[in-house]
Amino acid sequence: MKISTGLRHVREGTKNVVRNGWMTFASVSSISISLFILGLFLLLSLNVNYMADQIEKQVEIRVYLEVDTGDDVIQQLQDKIQAMPQVASIKFVSKEEGLKYLRERLGESGKDLLQGFDG
Repeated sequence: MKISTGLRHVREGTKNVVRNGWMTFASVSSISISLFILGLFLLLSLNVNYMADQIEKQVEIRVYLEVDTGDDVIQQLQDKIQAMPQVASIKFVSKEEGLKYLRERLGESGKDLLQGFDG
C-alpha cells in the first residue's frame, strides 16, 4: 500500500467521523459501556473468589470438653481429629490456659467477672 493511499483512508475516515458525529458517539459509548460492565463483573468475580479462599483458610472448629475428662480421652480425640485430611493443626488449651487468656483479653474491666474462677 502506498503512503498516499494510506493518507487518503485516514482523511476519509476523519471526514466520516465528523460527518456522522452522533453515530460515532453512539458506537464509542456502547463499546465503552460494554467494556466497563465487563471489567466490573470481572473485578467482582475476582474479589468473590479471593474472599472465598480467605474464608476457607480461616475455618476454625472449637471443641469444649467436660472438666473431668481424662488425659487419655483427650489424646484419643486429638488423634481422631488430626487423622482427618482437612485438619491442618490442633491446639489443646487447658482450662487454666483458657482462663489466663480470657483474663488477658478482658483486662482490668473484666477482673471482677472472673473473680470466682480461681482454684
